Amino acid sequence: LEVMMVLATTKMNKMLLYRMMPRKAIIAVEQGKTFVERDSEATILFSHLIGFEKMSGEMSSKDFLLMLTQLYSEFDKLALKFHCTKIETIGAYYIVKGPGPEVCGHNEREGVARIALFALHAMDLVRNYQYKGVQLQIRAGFASGPVVSGVIGSGGLPKYTVFG
Repeated sequence: LEVMMVLATTKMNKMLLYRMMPRKAIIAVEQGKTFVERDSEATILFSHLIGFEKMSGEMSSKDFLLMLTQLYSEFDKLALKFHCTKIETIGAYYIVKGPGPEVCGHNEREGVARIALFALHAMDLVRNYQYKGVQLQIRAGFASGPVVSGVIGSGGLPKYTVFG
């Protein structure tokens, strides 16, 4: 039974890691190596919930957290659907990187198209989303160009991030 618990926990941890960073980053981390990758052309989507600060002050903490959890969970599903990598959620901000060569080969336009589809679906989701009568709005922008991505930290808290 103890072995089964360890195996189940290990599998759950691995599944969580695969949602947090690309496969090749996980392999490097597992091998104790530093993971750094340069993309000559990547597209990043920055989205911001408009009125976030006001809502956080007007709603109960529990309701506010439940609302964000529901909304960002739906964004996470969209990221998986369009093969985008979630980079960060910081309060009102949800940041995602479009898929690279591992999904699109060397067709950079396909990666841009996938992240654009993510953005359109996210905007539609927000437009139709209501939590206890609260109507949300979203602002989104793209940045494309060369980036360096990698895993920062080690031990129990590695973090995949992008610079550029």
